Amino acid sequence: MTQFVIYQVKRVLLKVATFWALMALSMPVHAIVTTDVLPKGVRAGAFVWGRSGNVNSSYDNSGELISVAQPLNRSVTLDDLASAEPQLGVLENILNGMSAEQLGSNLFMSNFYSNINVMEQRFVTGLLWGVTDRVSLGMIVPIVNRATRVSFEAQTVNNAQAIKERLGNLPVVGEGLQEFMDAGINTDLFVEEVFIKNGYQAPKSQEFTSLGDIELETRYRYYQSERLNMAVRGTVKLPTASHKADLTNVTDQDVGEGVVSLKLGAIQSFTILPYKLSFHGGIFGTYRMPGDKTVALPRDSNEPLADLNDPYQIETVRKYLGPSMNADVGLMLDFWKGGVSLMGSYQYILRGENRYVGNRNLDYGRLEEGSGGYEHGMEFSFELSSVPLFLDNKALAPAKLTFSWYQPLAGKNVIYAPYGRVDVVLLF
Repeated sequence: MTQFVIYQVKRVLLKVATFWALMALSMPVHAIVTTDVLPKGVRAGAFVWGRSGNVNSSYDNSGELISVAQPLNRSVTLDDLASAEPQLGVLENILNGMSAEQLGSNLFMSNFYSNINVMEQRFVTGLLWGVTDRVSLGMIVPIVNRATRVSFEAQTVNNAQAIKERLGNLPVVGEGLQEFMDAGINTDLFVEEVFIKNGYQAPKSQEFTSLGDIELETRYRYYQSERLNMAVRGTVKLPTASHKADLTNVTDQDVGEGVVSLKLGAIQSFTILPYKLSFHGGIFGTYRMPGDKTVALPRDSNEPLADLNDPYQIETVRKYLGPSMNADVGLMLDFWKGGVSLMGSYQYILRGENRYVGNRNLDYGRLEEGSGGYEHGMEFSFELSSVPLFLDNKALAPAKLTFSWYQPLAGKNVIYAPYGRVDVVLLF
């Protein structure tokens, strides 16, 4: 009986693990893109602060928004136990037949209460340099702060003692009631059996700050006219993130992707009303090179968790992260020659499935489950710029300050992570 309840907890942990895999891609940087490049010899220093709220939900494989803790917030009843041990069903029926109070149905219930929240902040520093009037080069360095809050509790209602005292020592039910009296199902039991005995730490909250994946960027505006501008943008992302997941902590996850990736995009801007209204659009494709990742996987696909005490179940596998495509279209409304701007854009991201290859007979398929998906969202921004005033000799320095909010609308196999951003850009 006790082993069945423990097994149920392990099974639902598999669903929770999908959320943590998605956290490796948490808080992607959405933003309306423009064809702007810097004039020759001009540099731009940028600082971006972004913060997600308490991330505790994700879009599942069918596009439904669910709480990550939902699989663990459940009850295990006597009927659940009877599905694995039919004799318990017989005991339940006998007890129910002895009284109108349904003693069998009220014999036992274990309720699981859990909560998982992730808050992430990103502090991004960037430098862009105008090589020519058409070409700009830049580097982006992110620092990631992630705080994970985890709680898990099991509350058990066990009326075996009270029922036995009421009915007396009846041979037909006494042995079954004694089994429940000796079960000792509580939070400490689950922590010991599910985590500690398999080499894992007890679930706990954690917070850390890590260097993220550094990006090198180039922008080239190949066409410019009074109304239409066209450019391409290329980015190389390097696997420089310093925080790697601790296998013994089931809620820990890498900060970066751990591979080199190449991103190439085409951007167009069209002026609808000069100095008033403009349209911007872009489409990007990202290819991720193969890399290595150390994982813990069970030998049997029916086993919910790997046993870290077995060295065979810990392996460095070859990973092939899926390519992705993202697109955006938006409008920018300018006032006072761009001194104040309002922006709104629609964002779409599509990502292919990941693939993992190892040399052992382990369950690699679970790493790929739920890795492909998509997301729709909207971003709204408000920007203040001193550039027009600086050009009229009315400001000390050319700078921009932007406040943005990104709101997911729908998705599949992605976390639900609305977030706010503040961008500060200084030209010099």
